[in-house]
This record gives sequence, structure tokens and C-alpha cells, in this order.
Amino acid sequence: METRNHGVELPNGIRDPYNVLGLAPQITPEQARAAVEFARRDKAKADTQLASAVAANDGKADLNALSRTAREVATELAEAEKRLEVAEAYAAAAVREQQRTRLADIGGELRKAREQFAEHYREAALALGRWYLLGSEARRLTTSLADRVNDTVYFPPHLKEVLAEADADINPLPALKDAGYGVMMLGFRTQLTLFPMKENNK
Repeated sequence: METRNHGVELPNGIRDPYNVLGLAPQITPEQARAAVEFARRDKAKADTQLASAVAANDGKADLNALSRTAREVATELAEAEKRLEVAEAYAAAAVREQQRTRLADIGGELRKAREQFAEHYREAALALGRWYLLGSEARRLTTSLADRVNDTVYFPPHLKEVLAEADADINPLPALKDAGYGVMMLGFRTQLTLFPMKENNK
């Protein structure tokens, strides 16, 4: 069961209705992990000193003090590990909260992106249709205006220039790739066909 503490979701098994823990704003998981490592080194050092003193049994060391220190650092380690557990749990809960907030925004962004694409697609399809219609008109006009000598059709440079425009490769994909844009291959639905179109009443 998940509970919430001051708007922050608490992980399973952790209840803190009075904000007793309150660790999220006070310590990060990285800081907590560093504290655990420090406490582990202290515990290892205290255990080693105590074990050496017990093994020597020469009366030179205060076994009670060493034993008390070993217990204290063991307690400190346990507390540090608990702080790390809670800090990591709060951090994970914060990430989930951010994900929920982001998800709440994505729906609207998806609709807006789809509407924008539909408009751009409409404009692109009409522009492509107009380009093809202009190309057909250009070919008719250049054929009509070309010089004819002894059954030979001669296209002056200015007519060839217009024909070259009509026959140009209109596909913008190579230029986009050359400009540094990459194709997103995310599945079979990521490719759409663009048809040249015109408004039916025109």
C-alpha cells in the first residue's frame, strides 16, 4: 500500500504521517551512501581493535571502552543504512511523482502534435499538388513556345531553365539528412505516404 506525506508518495511499507522521517529534503541517496561507507569503515576499525585487544589479553587496552565503541559504531551503521533505505525510497517516489506529472501533460501534447502534423501534412500535400500542376503547365507552355525548324523542336535556354525546374527532384529528404537531421525508425507506423492533392472546389 502506498501512502503520501506532504504530497510526496511514500514507498510500500513506509508510513510517516507526522513527517518524522522527513529525509527527502535533508539528505540525498548519494550523501546517505557515503555516510554508510564511512560508518562501515569505522565499524571495521572498531571491530579490529576490539578483536586484537581480546586476542592479546595483556591488560594494556580498555576492553570495556573498546566494546562500547564497537557497539556505538554498529548502531551508527544501522542508523546510516536505515537513512539510506529511506532516502532511496523517497528518491524513487519522487521520480514516480515526476513521471505521473509528465504523463498528465503528454496527452495534451500528443493531441497538439497530431493537430500540427495534420495541418503541415495538408499544406505539404497541397504544395506538392500545386508543384505537379505547375510542372504540367510548364511543359505544355514550353512545348508550345519552342522553336521548330524542319520538324526539329528547339528549346531556347530560357525554356530549358523552366523545364529543369519542372523536372527537379522535389524530395527534400536528402537535403534534410545532409543538414544533420536523422530519420527515426520506430516501427512500421512511422512512415506515411504524401500524395499530391488539390482542393476539390478549385
